[in-house]
Amino acid sequence: MKRLSIKLKITLYITLILSAFAVAMMMITVNFARTSSVHQLKDTLREEVNSLYGGFKFVSAKEEKLPPEGQRPPEGELPPEGQGAFNGYGGGDKDKAPRKFTLTVPADAKYENRGVDLFVWADLSNEVNTENICFTKGALPAELKFDTAWKTDKIFELNGYYVFVRFIEDPIISKKGIWVCGAIDTSDTRTAAYNTTRLTLIQIPFVILLAAVLSYFVSKHTFKPVAKITEAAATIAASNDLSQRLNMGEGKDELSTLASTFDGMLDTIERNFEKEKQFTADASHELRTPVAVIMAQSEFALDPKATKEDRTEALNSINRQSKKMNKLLSELLNLARADNKVEALEKESFDICELAEMVLAENDAYAKEKNISLSLETKEAVFVRADQTQIMRVLINLISNAVKYGKEGGTVSVSVEDKGDGHILCKVIDDGIGISPEDLKCIWNRFFRADSARSSDSGSIGLGLPMVKSIIETHGGTVSAESVLGEGSVFSFYI
Repeated sequence: MKRLSIKLKITLYITLILSAFAVAMMMITVNFARTSSVHQLKDTLREEVNSLYGGFKFVSAKEEKLPPEGQRPPEGELPPEGQGAFNGYGGGDKDKAPRKFTLTVPADAKYENRGVDLFVWADLSNEVNTENICFTKGALPAELKFDTAWKTDKIFELNGYYVFVRFIEDPIISKKGIWVCGAIDTSDTRTAAYNTTRLTLIQIPFVILLAAVLSYFVSKHTFKPVAKITEAAATIAASNDLSQRLNMGEGKDELSTLASTFDGMLDTIERNFEKEKQFTADASHELRTPVAVIMAQSEFALDPKATKEDRTEALNSINRQSKKMNKLLSELLNLARADNKVEALEKESFDICELAEMVLAENDAYAKEKNISLSLETKEAVFVRADQTQIMRVLINLISNAVKYGKEGGTVSVSVEDKGDGHILCKVIDDGIGISPEDLKCIWNRFFRADSARSSDSGSIGLGLPMVKSIIETHGGTVSAESVLGEGSVFSFYI
């Protein structure tokens, strides 16, 4: 099965995420629509019931102004809406008990409004003859049958309707009075939820399609640098031209950073490749001379006309060139091991001043030939944790070079400074021939020899200082050189 591209994967991931998000939002929207519709229905129901409920009042007879005798309703009948119940509820005839309260019925009341069915049930006491006065107004839906046991002041659901009941208690007899009831169909909430769901379901496919298209074009645009990087890498691999670069410019996004890092990697690879080419050329050149000498001297020694002295001289020359080749190959091997980190550092704590004193003592005989004075400026012990054998190689190279290129009657001194936290700074100072500024830039390059100072006659092959640099950097330190032509040099290393 063919693997999906990253662009397609991103498109699918974004589409799936947005689809899940759209479904979640649909559910939230439907639930919100239903909840809002329920609240709206209940608010409408509560407002309508409260509006009708506020029109029914029991008024004390002391506060009531009775209408003229001829305008009172007949005995046992309810008063007109908006007027008091005079005869049926606490009538005002002289031969009957005095009236205590009067009921006021709301005038022009609507018993069906805004989808709410309103119903009034009255069960009242009669002050005159103790008979009940009952009446009803309005009507409830056929699915509901009013029951005085319904809970009041709270909305409840019954048979597909929201019901709300308010109760006005009879001031004469408790548990009697007027029930004002309202009912509204709950199917309105389902209709709102259904309409919202249908609208959302219609919109979701378009949202998903739009998300897929946009995510594809966004990912395609975003991955343009990746395509460019791939193309450049393929071109470089095919042509072996390490000078090519992406050159995408500076950017703050991750792909621009990747491209910049890729260019930096190519810079490093190109530099190392050029170094390797130069190193190979220099090594070949250095080996060519002794090999040519060995071949020439061996042919000369094999010549039947050669005398015993000629053969002896030829063998001595071959021996010298063989030693030179052996030294070259040994240093090349050490450099290769250092570059590849084949040899693990065997770190230990030792007194570097004592080590420097030993190396100075080994070079004492050679220094006396040139009347050069050797000295160790640091008298107290300075301990460092490093590979003692490797650091000895560093000191041997630096001190022997200082003696080799020192002037007659000059001085070579070594100083060690404790920098704390186990770090030291070591300097090898001479007052010899020095190094020109142009050559100073190249002394760490392999096989480099300054014409005026490091000729092939001195026996140098130009690998000592590169070895020093490699060893110190392997220890995580730094190495540097300062020199003035004709006045001397200072080589320092910090580990």
